[in-house]
Formats: sequence, C-alpha cells, structure tokens
Amino acid sequence: MNNLGILIKYEWKKLWQKKMVKIAVTAAILLQVFACLSFLMMSEAEYSTDKDGNVLQESSMSGYEKQMTEKRNAQALDGRVIDDTLISEALHPSNPENGRKEYEEIILLLHSVLEDKTMNADSDLFYRTWRSNIVLKASLDQSLNSKENAYWEKRVDKVETPFTYKYSFLWQDMLNIGMTVGTIVMMLIASCLSGVFADESKRGTDQLVLCTKNGKAPIYAAKIITGTLFGIGCVLLLYGITFAIRGGFLGFEGFDAGLQQLSPNIPYAISVGKAFLIMFGIALIVSVLHSVFSMVLSEYINNAVAVLLIMVAIMILAMAVSVPDQLRLLSQLHSYLPINSNAGWNFADFRTVPVFGARLNYFQFTAILYALLSAGIVFVGKRRYR
Repeated sequence: MNNLGILIKYEWKKLWQKKMVKIAVTAAILLQVFACLSFLMMSEAEYSTDKDGNVLQESSMSGYEKQMTEKRNAQALDGRVIDDTLISEALHPSNPENGRKEYEEIILLLHSVLEDKTMNADSDLFYRTWRSNIVLKASLDQSLNSKENAYWEKRVDKVETPFTYKYSFLWQDMLNIGMTVGTIVMMLIASCLSGVFADESKRGTDQLVLCTKNGKAPIYAAKIITGTLFGIGCVLLLYGITFAIRGGFLGFEGFDAGLQQLSPNIPYAISVGKAFLIMFGIALIVSVLHSVFSMVLSEYINNAVAVLLIMVAIMILAMAVSVPDQLRLLSQLHSYLPINSNAGWNFADFRTVPVFGARLNYFQFTAILYALLSAGIVFVGKRRYR
C-alpha cells in the first residue's frame, strides 16, 4: 500500500473536480436547509361561525409563532410526572379555551395509547393499556413467537414508570429526519460515485495502472476509501445542518428524555438522545454500504448512468412496496432493506433474529448485516478490479 495517502488525496481531488458532484452536494444542502426552515412558510388560522352562518377568522398565527408557542407549552411541562394530577389537568383544564393547546403533548401521548378511551383516562388505565399494547398487541400484529415475547417482556420491565415528560423537540426532530436524510444521501452517492470506476473504464485510462510496479491493489483501496469517506461526509453534513438550524430555534435540551414520550409503543428503556445515536450509527453504516455498492456495481457494468438508474429503482421499490406484518418473513426481509433502516418506526419493530443462541433486535442485526455486506462487496469488487 505504498503512498496510499497520496492516492486518496488524488482520488478525492478528482472526485470534486466533477461538476455533477458540486451540483449534487449544493442541491442537497439547499434542500436540507429548506426542509429545516419550511415551518416559517406555514401559517395557522382559527375560524368560527356566527349565528347567521358566516365564517369568521378568530385568530391567525405564523409558522414561527406556532413553533415558539408549542415550544413554550412543552417547556412548561418539563419535568412533570405523568400521573393522575397531570392527566386530569390535561383533560379538564381550568382554562378550556387554551388548556388543550397547553397540554397538547400530554393529550397526544394519552391518545396514542388509549385512543377513544382518552377522555376517561387515569394513570392506572393509561399504564395498564400501555403495557398491554406494547407486549400483547405487538405479539399479535407482528406474529411474535413465545421466545420473542419473553425477550421483550424482560426489556419492558426495565422501562421506568410512571413516565416523566421532558422537553426534547430537537432530538425528536433528529430522529424523525432519518428517512429523509437517508434518501438524499443515497441519491448523492448514486449520482456522484457511480462513475468512479465506470468513467476510467470508458476512457481506457484504467489500463495505465497495469504499468505501475504496485499493481491495482493500492488504487482500488484508495477509490473505496475515498468513496466511503464521501458517503460518511454526506451523512455528517446533512445531520449537522439540521442540528444547527433546528437547534437554533428549538434549543438543545432533552437528550435524556424517555423514548416512550415520542412513541409509547417502543420497548427500549433508553433516552431519545441515545436512540438518535443508534439511528445515526446505522445511517453511517448504510452510507458505507451504498457507497461500496455503487462503486463496485459501476466496475461490473461500466456505465455510470445505468448504476444511477438501478439505485434509484431500488430506492423507489423499497419505499413504494408495503408488505403487511402478517407475512412475517417477507415483511421482516423488506424492513432490512438499507433505505428502510433509517426510519424511526423501526424502534417499534419487535421481531428478532436468533444467532448462536442469542436474540438480536432490529438494530443489532442490521448493523452486523450491513457491515458484512459491505466487506463482501469490497472483496468481490477487488477480485473484479484486479
């Protein structure tokens, strides 16, 4: 691997000399900035009808005002235990006109568990129904076996109850953007890395490597490393933009908020912040997998446009096709497609995979699966390139 560092610098410089790369990255940055600021262009108005049937506008609120109002209401609830006192305040506020908005976060949480029983809720009903939903309902919906039920019952016991509400809007946003960021990164990788090998093969310049004393191995390693660094960099860039912009509006507190306040039907006894770190780690691994896949595929096909179309087709099919949970095997395989792994709803996936006597949850299995697939693709590509 003589002069590998020099080769990586050369490949990196060559990658950024392409107009497609500059245009694609600039477009992705602008798209992510727009997504983070899109709430500023929204507005909300409340209307009422007088005795003559005329529609009257009672109030109007800009997107910024709405966001800040929701932030203040949520921060006012920070640190409160979700018990009978808070539930009663939320469902029967002293100021009915504004009370529902002030307790909106609590009401949404109650409704996600109790649905049409929300208005008659108390803490005993809420937590009994929560536990029934998180184990029994999930077992029926996702066709779990007895070993999986036992596995999750132990983990549900570790979830601390009663819940304590903590303001964590930023970290909830960081979790919810996983699918969007994953899609943009996949498109960036497909458009920018599909020509790494194909362009040189098309021009015939790849044959020049045969006259070097070190052969093709160092060149191949430099290209693969450069491509994976590009994919990882795209993930860091888009998450960094969101963290900076949304954090500026929402604040950065709430890393240690319980994950159940985002979605109560989640069995993990971890905070929203730790859940984000798990999702972020998976996003990095997926970017590596997509990077090596697009580069090695371009070496086999020798056509950058064809690689781009193939990856776009895979992405569209993965996102458009929906497999019902009743088809356990097909549904589980579909959830393991890399583009689907960036979605936050996977924290509510109770299906496990037995490996050497242990049971791996969704994120443990996908992390191992994608790492092994990436290594296998790199190995196959190396044989082809040499």
